[in-house]
Amino acid sequence: MSSLIPLLALFSIGGWPATLTQVRISLALDTVLPAAVARGAVDEADALWAPYGVAVVPLQPASTACGPARSGEAALTVRVAEPVLDTARAWSSPFAAIRFLADGEPEPTILLHYDAVIKRGLGTLSLGGTREPQWPKAVRDRILGRMIGRVLAHEIGHWVLRSRDHSASGLMRAEQTTAALAEPGRARFALAPADVARLRAALAR
Repeated sequence: MSSLIPLLALFSIGGWPATLTQVRISLALDTVLPAAVARGAVDEADALWAPYGVAVVPLQPASTACGPARSGEAALTVRVAEPVLDTARAWSSPFAAIRFLADGEPEPTILLHYDAVIKRGLGTLSLGGTREPQWPKAVRDRILGRMIGRVLAHEIGHWVLRSRDHSASGLMRAEQTTAALAEPGRARFALAPADVARLRAALAR
């Protein structure tokens, strides 16, 4: 079962204790991802989960990406999927996915469709009238890292909430627009109230 042990005494009556980390998730990212993009993705995922007491950090070299470790700690692997060659399938492919086992527990592996994020995500954006091939590398890396971080944060949500379900709004909605994934603001990626309640229940288990 999950090693996410609750610290129930830390729950405040009025709301979520944003400054207290209750769960630490280390991500082992596929080396296919450029270093700058990988750093940006982890930073973005951490920023989205930090208000709920969940820290997302890069996996340290001495660690092992094999799922739950100690109480309140876990390691997840992010694996880049092979590009989908079938054009029709490629345009319907999700940006990422996490598989649930027969017992209802999620696997500690996130499958990232990196090629889809670039072609169907980054490739459809325009900044000041210019397309992605004309952007400075630093700008491209920052936006791509942000988009991947938000995609990973959604899949982390399935893992930490122990749920396949989606919400009508917020981080755990089933679909986000490419523009939303790329925009600097994070307002669209807060947890819906029902998901906050679900997170508390998951920690309590």
